[in-house]
Formats: sequence, structure tokens, C-alpha cells
Amino acid sequence: MPDARGKISARIVAGSLLAALLVAPPAREATAANVDHKPWGRLRAPDQALEKGCHKYFFRYRVDPPRDEWLAEMFVRSPEGVHIHHTVKDSEFHKNRGRVRFTICKISTSYGRHKLRMRISWYEDDPASTQHTGWVKPRYFRMTRP
Repeated sequence: MPDARGKISARIVAGSLLAALLVAPPAREATAANVDHKPWGRLRAPDQALEKGCHKYFFRYRVDPPRDEWLAEMFVRSPEGVHIHHTVKDSEFHKNRGRVRFTICKISTSYGRHKLRMRISWYEDDPASTQHTGWVKPRYFRMTRP
């Protein structure tokens, strides 16, 4: 008999955990709604035709933080939410605005709305070199049929 009770209580616990997961909103949505976007930069990209095979595409960026020393990380995400490109620029080697060319292969993404995101970090000129990091407002572009 103790084995049967143990199996029943395990089923109850598993069922209640499953119910909690179904009722609770996904953590990704909850945190995305609470993001405080910073005015430290901007991204933009035109709608572009997604060709068969692998081809070069582009987007433009501008970084404008309160200080001259900065680091910018830029991400391209597919309509399915998969990261398909990542670029890093910093003030030591790059201009604060420019054009990023990247390669996408048709097999790695799909037609639809792609998301551009940029995270910028900059440092205070205080003795501790205090770091500030924030996300700028995301932008979207479409990959369409040729």
C-alpha cells in the first residue's frame, strides 16, 4: 500500500506543477513588457527580399550615449525568436554610426518580421568607472518573397 500512496501523491504534485505552468505567463513576456528603453541609440533596416541560398543584408545603427566611451551589441532575431546575427561595436575601433552588413541563409530563417535589438554600455569618468547598460527601443523589418 505505501507504494500506491507514493505514486498518487507524485501524480498530484506533477499535476499541480503542470497546472501552475499553464496558468502562469511566460517569463520572457513579463520581462519584455517592463524594459525601460534608453535614448542612447537607434537602429533601422529597410524591408528586404529573402533570396534562396546565402546573401548579404544590412541595417544601420547610431550610438549616442552620454559619454564618448561605449560598447554596442546588436542582435537580429528571426520571426521564430531565434538569434541569427550578432555584432559588437565599440568606441575605440568604430564610428558611432554606420552600416552593418551580415549574411543570412534562407534555410536559417523564414519570411516575416525580424527584430533588431541593441544593448549599449558606457562608463562614468569616476574613480570606480561605473558602468551603465541599457537597451534601446527595438526596430523591425520584413524579409519578403523575392
